[in-house]
Amino acid sequence: FGVRGGKMKIMLALLGYLLVVLLFVYHHAVVCYAPIETADILVSSLNEGRQVTLVSSKERDKFIAMMQNSNNKDEHEILFAELSPSLLSSSPVRSPSRHHQISSSPSPSDPYYAFLPRWMGSIYPVQNTTIHFNTSCFSSYVVTMTHLGSHSLEMSVSISGKKNNNNDDDDKDCDDLFLFGTRETFSFKRYSLEQTHIIHFYWIDSNEELDIKENGLQVFYLPDGVLGSVLDVWDTIHMFTGPKTFQDGIQFMQDHMGVIYKNRTVPNFIPDESEILDGDYIAMFGMGSSYDGFGLSSAIAWGTGGMTSHAALCLRIGGVLHVVESCGFGIIKTPYVQWMKTTSQNNTVLLSVLRLREDLQKKFNATAAADYFATVEGLPYGNENFIYGWLDTVSGNIPPPASWQDLPVVLALGAHLLPNVTDLFFGAGLNQRLQKNNNNNPTPYTIDEIFALCDKINKTVNEIMTWPELDSYVYTNPKGPRMVCSVFVMRMYKEAGIFSGFPDFETTEFTPKDSYQVSIFSNTWQRPSGCHADAQQGTCQVTGPYWLELPSFNAILPYARMNEKCACMPPDYTRTPKNC
Repeated sequence: FGVRGGKMKIMLALLGYLLVVLLFVYHHAVVCYAPIETADILVSSLNEGRQVTLVSSKERDKFIAMMQNSNNKDEHEILFAELSPSLLSSSPVRSPSRHHQISSSPSPSDPYYAFLPRWMGSIYPVQNTTIHFNTSCFSSYVVTMTHLGSHSLEMSVSISGKKNNNNDDDDKDCDDLFLFGTRETFSFKRYSLEQTHIIHFYWIDSNEELDIKENGLQVFYLPDGVLGSVLDVWDTIHMFTGPKTFQDGIQFMQDHMGVIYKNRTVPNFIPDESEILDGDYIAMFGMGSSYDGFGLSSAIAWGTGGMTSHAALCLRIGGVLHVVESCGFGIIKTPYVQWMKTTSQNNTVLLSVLRLREDLQKKFNATAAADYFATVEGLPYGNENFIYGWLDTVSGNIPPPASWQDLPVVLALGAHLLPNVTDLFFGAGLNQRLQKNNNNNPTPYTIDEIFALCDKINKTVNEIMTWPELDSYVYTNPKGPRMVCSVFVMRMYKEAGIFSGFPDFETTEFTPKDSYQVSIFSNTWQRPSGCHADAQQGTCQVTGPYWLELPSFNAILPYARMNEKCACMPPDYTRTPKNC
């Protein structure tokens, strides 16, 4: 959290890559993924659509042999080609349908993150498990696993009740897009006809068979279809960067979190250095492109329920007042005046200063804080544990339309498509947890090995991800801790003695919201002379076109193992259970 200074590029790259995937899906109807740099494409005709399976070159011969030995081999027309832009060039032009609601999963009507698939259920090879649901195009879907063999499975999708709302021509051409996935195979399928469709899945080893038997085949629905989802991705990208990022972000916060900002018309100002104490907390919410766009700030707010996207700390080092922070540039210090001028040069950053309670201000050991900072200065931002301070429970932290069922499929997809990014954001943190519980195995596990180890210890990857992130974890390249912005500020407080009375207090479990809600601040401090009386009690807002309001500010007394098992979901983001 607090990814000021370049992490938007990673987010945009991921969204841009998703555009390519969706366009490819639109051309070929069904896609299964494996490593792209060594991949071939197997295209086969199947019923009314075409199926595209992406397999690694080293597994191609095995895959072909299984296909040729299949009882359904007459249905398959096999063609190999390289994945290249030419595959996208011949996609037929078609008007996209964008249905932002389905009966089982209502969502706001804006397009932001509407490309995220909705989980519809899991089907298992036991007693012909069946799931039923309806979509924007059809009133009835019945999905059943009809056969499970040693290296294949067969499932049926029975569709009926074509909808025609208001006799709209778009509804007559309506089709639905689904993602069927396991930890190793991922297939997109588009349906437009009322009939029973048969789908075959093929795999190489026994791991996927075990996965299906224990966890089922996951069924996801993309309600806006292929081109509609492409447009959703495009619109979401534009909330991160573009001429309307400010207006779109304001609307997103209102639609998804119920936030209505109040205009702030008082002048911006920079508090004099004499008015700033060591340990003063800086709370920020970026609304403009200069701070990685409104999209990134709103994504952090939407996921955590907080009203800030970045946190920093004021600290004198060598007699000079600095702002110290963990951001996209790493763990850095910047002279206070320079930092404030840079931040306040445009009016799209909501920035407030908070002060420690008087007794804690006296307790704050600035020398110890500066000494600790010297040991971590220059370390990278906490990409490796970015999500782990947020995910405390299996099902109580991911806002819809995303769901906890997405995570295993996202991990497996990422391991094939973007292995380095997946290892950075997911694999490193999972390895910390599993190595600690597997005799400190020195060799990092791959994502596939992580899945296998989870099976061995009878845990799901979702459960492992909720294990608390420990301050003692040491990451590599370079060696040291990893801290996002709010974690860094809380760790500095910890090193300065603020939480000395609380054992097992893991600062790596603090999101930006957690860090301003903990009751360590003053509501009655002598604020700088430029602070306006309309600012929230206990805060001094210095910049921004709107007032920065922090719900439950300074409201939760600290305690051991704080914030390790907290569910927090929209629309009200109530933190449960108490003392979680």
